[in-house]
Amino acid sequence: MWDIICRCHAVGLSVAAVTLDMGSANRTMWNELGVKCGWQAETVNSSCHPCDETQSVCVLADVPRTINVRTHLVKGQDIQLPQDVVDKRGLTCATVSVAPRKRLVAYQKDKDLKPDPSLTAKHLDPLHFDKMKVSHAMNICSTSVSAALNLMVESCAYNSVVFANYEEIF
Repeated sequence: MWDIICRCHAVGLSVAAVTLDMGSANRTMWNELGVKCGWQAETVNSSCHPCDETQSVCVLADVPRTINVRTHLVKGQDIQLPQDVVDKRGLTCATVSVAPRKRLVAYQKDKDLKPDPSLTAKHLDPLHFDKMKVSHAMNICSTSVSAALNLMVESCAYNSVVFANYEEIF
């Protein structure tokens, strides 16, 4: 990977980030680069650029990892955000939960004009093969869901504290 980044640099291309899946070889490379993430570690998501030590190269997990977030949420497992993220985003609570999305699905169930027609009950209770669909995972973590939750808060007097994380993060 560093060889390719150096070759790109030599012809004038600037590599700012690389995206990798979570295979064992890539996790080994993450360790060698000092990239860390998880509940027990402070997150480090970049490494010094091999050709220019004034720059860094960010190391990112691929988009399908969004499925992991969705899986936790639809199983009823809340996600606790670190306090620094809550503070940085001005959030009112650190808990991410599926409950607001379930309320949204119920709210729009009988409406002709749905605030977010892309979010349905099947996204919140996926079947075996649906669990692997990135598009379904993205549907529960989208700006359209955020906008629909905002609409629910404004029009139905739902407690906006419950929805704060979704408005700001997704």
